[in-house]
Amino acid sequence: MRLFLLAAAAMAIAGCGSAPKNDAAVGPYATDQAKMSAVEHSAARVGVRVIWLNPPQKPAAPAGGG
Repeated sequence: MRLFLLAAAAMAIAGCGSAPKNDAAVGPYATDQAKMSAVEHSAARVGVRVIWLNPPQKPAAPAGGG
């Protein structure tokens, strides 16, 4: 039983390691860099460091363009 669990864990880790990194970025929303920049600039003026756990999102531009 222990060998089975170890093999399953190894397969799961290998599967996660081989997944493309850019799949998470593909979707109907994109990170709102302008809003992030404004918040970070405002925070820096008062001496606060911002760590984004869930960056702000905005609707992504359509890929077709036409």
